[in-house]
Amino acid sequence: MAIAHPAVTDAFDEAHKQAQHQGYTLQRNPAGAEHTYTLRKDDTGHEQAFTHLATVFALLGTPPPLPRRSTPRPDTRRYPGTPDSVPRARHFAYTHALTYGDGAKDVVEVTGELVANALHHSRSAQPGGRIDVTVTCWTDRVRVEVTDDGPTTPGAAPVLRGLDLGLDWDFDRPCGVGMAIVDALTGGCWEVAQSEGRTSVWAEVARCRH
Repeated sequence: MAIAHPAVTDAFDEAHKQAQHQGYTLQRNPAGAEHTYTLRKDDTGHEQAFTHLATVFALLGTPPPLPRRSTPRPDTRRYPGTPDSVPRARHFAYTHALTYGDGAKDVVEVTGELVANALHHSRSAQPGGRIDVTVTCWTDRVRVEVTDDGPTTPGAAPVLRGLDLGLDWDFDRPCGVGMAIVDALTGGCWEVAQSEGRTSVWAEVARCRH
């Protein structure tokens, strides 16, 4: 059963209100641990399906609301240790970061890098492996934490390597380009912790203000 995170609920309520003002009805549909959305034009009955609220706001031509951050609540999703979990995790992070302007792209990219890194260097990619992704939002920053099943080589941990910024920004790219891009996008604000055989990497992305 899908349970909406408070920040996502705030955004949906605002989208629903804006849709009504423009002659639409917006419906939220459970889709596993997440949601999809249906926008119906009241006078014609025409329906459009959406995977993310960001595209609903884009169609309505209104900016998404700033979520309440007085008491940040981490939101966690567990994914299997398979390549398709990289784009799924990116979409999950973007759902929370959609109000952060250009900073949302950085949140998405950091999430993808951390999950891809876990797949390539941890036991999460082995049969039955899993990866936990936790997103916590404040007014000025977003923290993404990725926890894997521990390194394939005992004692190993994520490290910085060469940086390649020439790749296009793409939700569905199945691989990453290394921890260097995480370091660049977070200004070095990231850490690694190992506990009970699992490895957690958290990174914080600042909100872009224009």
